[in-house]
Amino acid sequence: MLRWHVYRALAEATSRAARSALATVLGAVLAATGALATPTPGALAAPPPAPRPSAIASALATFAAPASAAPEVLAAPSVSPASASAASAASVQGPASAPSAAPIRFTSPDDLGSLPPLPTEFPPLPELRLPKYTTATLRNGLRVFLLPDDEVPLVRATLLMRGGQYGSPADKVGTASLTSYVQRAGGSAQHPAPGLDERLEQLAASIELGAGPQATSADMQCLVEDVEEVMALFAEVASVLLAEPGVTLADPDTFALDVLGGVFNSFGGTLFDTLRSREGLAYSVSGAWDSPPDHPGLFVAGGQTSAPGDFLRSLRALLAAAAAEPPPAAELEAAKSETLNSFAFNFASNANQLQRILVYDLLGLPQDYLFRYFKGIEQVTRADVGRAAAAHLHPAFQAIVVVADREAAEPNLEAAGFRVLPMRLEDAA
Repeated sequence: MLRWHVYRALAEATSRAARSALATVLGAVLAATGALATPTPGALAAPPPAPRPSAIASALATFAAPASAAPEVLAAPSVSPASASAASAASVQGPASAPSAAPIRFTSPDDLGSLPPLPTEFPPLPELRLPKYTTATLRNGLRVFLLPDDEVPLVRATLLMRGGQYGSPADKVGTASLTSYVQRAGGSAQHPAPGLDERLEQLAASIELGAGPQATSADMQCLVEDVEEVMALFAEVASVLLAEPGVTLADPDTFALDVLGGVFNSFGGTLFDTLRSREGLAYSVSGAWDSPPDHPGLFVAGGQTSAPGDFLRSLRALLAAAAAEPPPAAELEAAKSETLNSFAFNFASNANQLQRILVYDLLGLPQDYLFRYFKGIEQVTRADVGRAAAAHLHPAFQAIVVVADREAAEPNLEAAGFRVLPMRLEDAA
């Protein structure tokens, strides 16, 4: 509390005499708390004892004294922690025994560089050892590794499965990415999307899934007391994805398809508004084309859901409607405006612009492509979107992948008219 008052007084002082008096007080407080103590070589300095009341009282008395009585600077001798209190009192009240080392003259923060150096020797670190963990094999062959950690009351779990992008078939590159693209967001049969997310937020827990180069992973984290509930939620999530070949960046329909993607995905867009807001079949849903410069990309749509059959049936109906008729003018203009209004962010920093210059050069794109893209989006009409959707959107022929507990998902899929074909990445590889 005393330091706070001292710093506040320093900020408000306007005269040299006042600043000198306050510097005296600050030096006394630092010395009294051992901040100027020289550590014993070879060991960390022990915390200093609390300063005597006389040292603090003397510092306050110096601050209250007339400016003419205050010294210009404070000479604070280097002291050991055991004698910090006595030394600090002597530095204010008057000379005591002569210091054994040259004093540190503290007049401003710039003088902190004259403080004693930090210690260079420390106690040896404990011996490093591998942690002790427990292993077990479940009846289904799943191996479990348990490593206790009593530091915090949290449970973290990772389910790791061989495969990932490396396990995708050579003629179906991207299969693993597709199956994990919309992981987690759709909820489960027992806990529909909004309810699942709300419950996880209430528990301060998380469930995440994804595909890496050589493995597919699912992660969860929660408090110890919630582990049984969150682990049960962890086992319920079904992911649904459908796809078909797309276009290259040079395709003249690229601009119209990007606008249609905006119609699908914007907040309040066709897919979001219907599948989440109205039907409650998924927490998040998306559908869009990617357009690489050197090969045809993909159209990918999907989400996570507790009712994969109902979700797929509704999603395919929406895509079929988009292929049959262009979107309303209001939705078209909203999607175009969202893209065009974000154009300025491409010039937010020199680093962003340099990165774009390098990428365009590497891919062989003209440096003004960004402006060409802006103009292309600006000129898209309803007729353009209708024609492009009819040419590049074929819901009845799209490949569908569902990643879920087969026993839980198969009845709903078959009831919606879908035939289930079991697939394992190990078999495809």
